Amino acid sequence: MGILGRIQGRKPKQENTAIALAMVLLPHRGPPDCHAAFDFLRANWVDLPSVVDVDTKDDVVTGYIPGGVVGLLHVPVPIPAGDLAGPTALAWHWPDAAVNVARHQAHVIVSAGSTSLTQVELRLLHSNLVASLTATASGVGVYVRDAMLVRAAEDYVAEARAATGAAVPTMLWVGFNPVSGEGAVSAYTTGLKSFGLRELEVLHSTRSAPEILGRMADAATYELQTGRILGDGETFGWSETERVPIRHARSAFLPDTEVAVLGL
Repeated sequence: MGILGRIQGRKPKQENTAIALAMVLLPHRGPPDCHAAFDFLRANWVDLPSVVDVDTKDDVVTGYIPGGVVGLLHVPVPIPAGDLAGPTALAWHWPDAAVNVARHQAHVIVSAGSTSLTQVELRLLHSNLVASLTATASGVGVYVRDAMLVRAAEDYVAEARAATGAAVPTMLWVGFNPVSGEGAVSAYTTGLKSFGLRELEVLHSTRSAPEILGRMADAATYELQTGRILGDGETFGWSETERVPIRHARSAFLPDTEVAVLGL
């Protein structure tokens, strides 16, 4: 039985099931106190959906949430270096990512699934559980596989603490990846697909990388909070006067992927 099956049970995934997965990188091989993570979660986020009946079976700690379950599985070996090489290389926001990621000795897979919570509601709960484990287990960092993203432990916890339904932690869920060359800047996202949204891209812009990434983050946050995909031929604006055209096209960076290109 696969890892997710061990955490979530033997029932097949339903079409309307929201899911979330991340891995907390640990500097030691010993198992963390997962129950302390749930205590930290309840103490710091009182407005979350309830987590009840937290229990340990074999090497998996689970708790039930509305419409589903969350689970933590300790794996006493590092994540394969090849899996982390790409995300680490893309981690412009964590300058010493390569050094810190390389020193992790084990990891905990944190999974969540629900048939009644929305993807955003589930991700908020899941991110706060990940932050709770990271804080209580002295985590090195967090790996979000579907976003090809690694984040420093302290940054992950701080952003999770600040997140709300009205201010989602976009930078914990989505990778924003700049590509420079020939005097121009391009960029693409990873992770929006998990929310049923198109990834975003900017191609050959003369704007600065920080400006491009900031505007892409604004657009991604708008989509996450509204659930609305930026349509082909529409415009998107950061002010009443600025309107940026949107077109749907084949990705320049992600194989076999249709994206929304922002005309920045």
